[in-house]
Amino acid sequence: MFFKQFKAVFKNSFKVCSGDSFYLVISLTMVAAMSLAASMPSIGNEHTRLVRDQTHSVLFICGALATSFGLIRVVTDDIRRGAGSILMSRPVSGAVLMSGKLCGVLACTGMLVISGGTAATWISEINHDSEMVNMNSFILYIVAVLASLLVGAGRQYMSGASFSKGATVSMMLFLCLGTVFRYFAGNGEHFDLIGLKSIALLFMALAVFASVVLVIAVVADSAIVLGVSVLVFFFGLLAEYVCVVILGGSFGGIVASLVPNWQIFWILEKIGMGQEIPLIYFFKCGIHAFLLCFMYTNVAVIFFDRSEVKGVA
Repeated sequence: MFFKQFKAVFKNSFKVCSGDSFYLVISLTMVAAMSLAASMPSIGNEHTRLVRDQTHSVLFICGALATSFGLIRVVTDDIRRGAGSILMSRPVSGAVLMSGKLCGVLACTGMLVISGGTAATWISEINHDSEMVNMNSFILYIVAVLASLLVGAGRQYMSGASFSKGATVSMMLFLCLGTVFRYFAGNGEHFDLIGLKSIALLFMALAVFASVVLVIAVVADSAIVLGVSVLVFFFGLLAEYVCVVILGGSFGGIVASLVPNWQIFWILEKIGMGQEIPLIYFFKCGIHAFLLCFMYTNVAVIFFDRSEVKGVA
């Protein structure tokens, strides 16, 4: 029963988010901003590192923004419309509801991360030369993005399916296919494949970010959720400094284990200095992200259950 209910909530949340035009706008903005950010002038051997840093930063920011709006769409808006009370009147637990909605949003964010990760990898080949752009590859990159929009429009015209969902999924597939094609077309040495390690950790960071925002999405209105999301994002950038330098000691260590810290998942500095990232580090980050998601999701469930009890009272 639990898995059937979870699957139903998950599919609904995924359908709502992937069909929202905002996800498509974020995806288009991301692939465009990446190409512009990677075109910034650089000097000598720092060019590849600059391209990597710029594209991954754009991916993380767009991913966080999409996650925030996704949670507002499927959690905050549903609760404000009274859908939460309707669901809770049926044999569906708050844990199933919150975890299903969170995973549905993360699935959409995962598509965005895949699109952004492949786009960043492709752009590393397009801008491999610090003095000139590979125009043939860049034109193919643009064609892949435009083709995804045509596919989305064609699906909507032929079957009435969601344009945004079709275009978003098609963009992910076309960017993956384009990257693979360019890699095996003889330009494999121009691709910054080492940057893919960072993409996996960035998704873990976005999962933690989503679980924190989920707590706020249960109890606050849309504007407050968006504002707090911005604060959470910037706090994660400063969390290591706050916990280690300002708080310090055992208390700082305890706080550091309970709050989001993006520095744990940001390994581009180490990659840029040529350091090898061991597999055990990814495993530890995955466990850390899972435990934080589990903790914050349970907090969201408690808040949701209490709000429903107050609503009934």
